[in-house]
Amino acid sequence: LCQSEADALRLRRLALHGMSKDAWKRMADPSKLFYAVEEVGFKFNMTDLSAAIGIVQLSKLEPSWHRRNEIWRHYVDALQDLPVTLPAKDAPQTRHARHLFNVLVEQSRSGIGQVELVAHLAKHNIGSGIHYRALPEHPAYQKRFGWQPEETPNATRIGRSTVSLPLTADMSERDVDDVISALRMAFDC
Repeated sequence: LCQSEADALRLRRLALHGMSKDAWKRMADPSKLFYAVEEVGFKFNMTDLSAAIGIVQLSKLEPSWHRRNEIWRHYVDALQDLPVTLPAKDAPQTRHARHLFNVLVEQSRSGIGQVELVAHLAKHNIGSGIHYRALPEHPAYQKRFGWQPEETPNATRIGRSTVSLPLTADMSERDVDDVISALRMAFDC
């Protein structure tokens, strides 16, 4: 939804490389063969190969979600007693994608910090990730907007404390148990 028709027109133009006319309009009317690039825009077309892969992936969507949901529930049950904050419960009438399982690990509470936990998991051949740093932590936002981490203390603290655990439909029960076991070792539980 746009605030004005002018905004809607600009968004359409930006989605067409910033061109004044799309190919269909140019082909439909011989008097409008030429176009102008009025501002730098974007193009986000999906390739045919990506579409073909996507169609196959769609058939795997439900089974993959169900498997990730099983893993999610296993994590929640097995990690409740650890000194970490688990993901919030789902809001009513929603269906979480179960694409990231993040724990909040704060040194003051757990005796181990984000970087140390990621390193510990790596020593046990478990890949984990850091999602997401607060925007003011990134040089691009500091440079462009002058934002500084201390201006967003809660977002900065959360970004510096969040660790994403492995969560893919391809994980075996042993894989999940290995993650849980390594986490328990990290916290001496």
